[in-house]
Amino acid sequence: MLPFGLRLTRPALIVLGLMVLLTACSWGRDARSAQATEQAVIDAARDAMTTAAKILGGSELMAGARWYKCPGGIGHQYVGGGVMTAPKGDVSRQLEAVRAAVIGAGFTDVTQVEGKVSVERDDISVTLGYRAVDQHWRVSSARSATGTPKPKCRG
Repeated sequence: MLPFGLRLTRPALIVLGLMVLLTACSWGRDARSAQATEQAVIDAARDAMTTAAKILGGSELMAGARWYKCPGGIGHQYVGGGVMTAPKGDVSRQLEAVRAAVIGAGFTDVTQVEGKVSVERDDISVTLGYRAVDQHWRVSSARSATGTPKPKCRG
């Protein structure tokens, strides 16, 4: 049995904890429709991918997208991705050329990881990088339907 003061404090702490959790999460509402979110992600990925393809001489572009449910069921994220092939070259120079091209196409550089180019346009994040394993350039884009510009959930 807990002491009297601790018995009264425990429910208050639980309620406080729940309030903090729920205010940090969204109920999946967003300022734009699901269709508009889908289109924004697709447009950003397409624009970044085609810009990179032009700079690299890329071909065989393939892409897709889908909704993911965030862990715990709070919020959703629309994620797109794709691959393309490009002639071999100095990957670090190619990355810099891609970075300059997508920034010139209206994206903002937010790169934090070496060996990748991460950019944003409005609230859509796009990451481009070269995978030596399969010798393809990979593109991923995402936006959270909870309104969080940099979604932390993954499907």
